[in-house]
Amino acid sequence: MGERAALGVAAALHRHRRRLAVAASVLLTGTALTAFGIAPMAPDAAQLPRRQIIENLEPPGLPAQLLALASYDMVLSRADQTRASDNVESLLRRLGVFDPQLATFMRANNDTRRLFEGRPGKQVQARVSSDGRPLELVARFAPPSIELANTHFTRLTITRNGDQWRADSELAKLDAQVRVAGGGAKSSLWRQIVASALGAELVTVNSTEGAAFGAALLAGVGAGAWSDVPSACAATISVTGREGPNAEAGRVYADLYPRYRALYPALRSTFDALSVAHAS
Repeated sequence: MGERAALGVAAALHRHRRRLAVAASVLLTGTALTAFGIAPMAPDAAQLPRRQIIENLEPPGLPAQLLALASYDMVLSRADQTRASDNVESLLRRLGVFDPQLATFMRANNDTRRLFEGRPGKQVQARVSSDGRPLELVARFAPPSIELANTHFTRLTITRNGDQWRADSELAKLDAQVRVAGGGAKSSLWRQIVASALGAELVTVNSTEGAAFGAALLAGVGAGAWSDVPSACAATISVTGREGPNAEAGRVYADLYPRYRALYPALRSTFDALSVAHAS
């Protein structure tokens, strides 16, 4: 009996399939129109009741962290270059490390006086304690002999030893090295071209995000994870590859570079004319 009824229903559906399809379409259209008509009747979200909850949240262990941070003896650094008008006082004040005893020592010491002799532009870095007390000055500038200009440099270190100051000058070997990361540094061809054009070794490191990684290292130094920035770099940054210059390619680039530099002055009037024509 049930099987016969099922066969009857199937036969009816087959005979009236078009009518059933039209009826289903009309039903769905009516449902959509109903939804469209009801949707605008929903209340405006801006008029719904709102409740503001304010609660003070204190991270666990925050007092201990603040105490540890306050007791940490932070070492800060600042760098600048010497100027033609500089003297001991102006340089120290610009670095924010002026100290009368340090100034007197630098004026009397033969090595420190070399900072203000010859050409300006000598690199000077000052390290101070968290209370602003100067701890060390490190200066880097050209060697005393022009024959060593491409292979060595002078490093002058002025350090505090108790209540006294001490200056040490040394001739250090100059290792020409360029560190690259991200972007074109991923291409061995790009690294070879740049190394040859600069005449220096290109080195890739294990970090490709220079700015973000550097900010994280500075935060680590500030939080006490490392004593200073050089220690943080030594602990986290490692060399992953080296690309040396090609001497023959370097000579070709050196010959072509002046021609490249001459392109813009030669075409500047053309660029200006094109700019005016495009604007009109």
